[in-house]
Amino acid sequence: MRLLPAWVFCLHLWSVFPLRAQAITSILCVALGGASSPPYVFPVRPHARHYLTGTYGELRQGHFHTGIDIPTQGRENLPVYAIDEGFISRIHIDPFVYGRTLYVTHPDGRSSVYAHLNAFRSDIDDYLVQTQYALQRYAVDVYPRPKAFQVARGGFIARSGSTGRASGPHLHFEIRNPDGQTLNPLDFEYEGQPLSDRHPPRPIALQLRPRHLNARINNEWRPISLPIVRRANGSYGVAQPLNLSGWIGFELRVYDPIGRQSKSSGVVPNIQVWIDGHKVMEQRIEALFPFQQTYFAQHIAYDTYLSKGHLYHKMYRATGNTLPFYHFFPPYQDKGFFFDAPMHRIRIRLTDQAGHSAYVHLRVN
Repeated sequence: MRLLPAWVFCLHLWSVFPLRAQAITSILCVALGGASSPPYVFPVRPHARHYLTGTYGELRQGHFHTGIDIPTQGRENLPVYAIDEGFISRIHIDPFVYGRTLYVTHPDGRSSVYAHLNAFRSDIDDYLVQTQYALQRYAVDVYPRPKAFQVARGGFIARSGSTGRASGPHLHFEIRNPDGQTLNPLDFEYEGQPLSDRHPPRPIALQLRPRHLNARINNEWRPISLPIVRRANGSYGVAQPLNLSGWIGFELRVYDPIGRQSKSSGVVPNIQVWIDGHKVMEQRIEALFPFQQTYFAQHIAYDTYLSKGHLYHKMYRATGNTLPFYHFFPPYQDKGFFFDAPMHRIRIRLTDQAGHSAYVHLRVN
């Protein structure tokens, strides 16, 4: 008996099951074909070298960035390609955020998202116009039948642009799992290895915050912000002596250059903290559900953001923050690190997606 390919089987499941069950069928598709999937096709100018102007999890004004921003050479209307075969599962027109956006569901159960587009493939555009006329509005959010608009691997689906809330021509690109959780696109392989990252992260500043009434920073109960300086051996530190006592929260401002043209408050996927040779904390930003954006203000030093516009990652869990980024190891707790009279050596390791690391070394008391 001739077996159906996983791709054809998945399409059949999507066409048979109602919308509520499609997430379950997508998970089955992941099990059938996701593990051995070949590298994806890069969505713009495949096989060319690219730099990024936005990375996953990056701190933006009021939210985490849930994809990567791929510049389009300052031009609009570059061809945009599907990273894998699949079908158009959603067409979203929103003039205030992502502009013209396409969602493609793939055989591995994941979906890819292409935003700030100027135009869609002609048959998709025709369907969109008919829908807009029928609904008598420009902004629409529609879910076509699974077999209505199939796409080929590396097939043309749209043209890039700057629609919605975009600062210039670029493609905002996301990958989501079957549950709708956004994943880091840099965790996946692409044909031709189009992204080149030769630079380690750069720590910019360290902010220390008392986390208890009895805590003190240099004998004072107030937050302090210290510039981080690079030393002759390539590591980083602060010039000012530190005397800490009680529970102290660490907050870090960092920049991770991936071919960027200007500095911004980026994100480092992995931050680890050691005290006296013991690993006490790790922070990983790997996946986000849309509803978790509501905790953005609790993840950053919000008062510093309001007063200075600077974005700091908290390396402790603020009250009420349920984000799954933070991992603490005994005897330390979510609320920060505890310091007493003896001298302590602190090492903070910042590791980017390419495996480059930078180290911040501190001596306390």
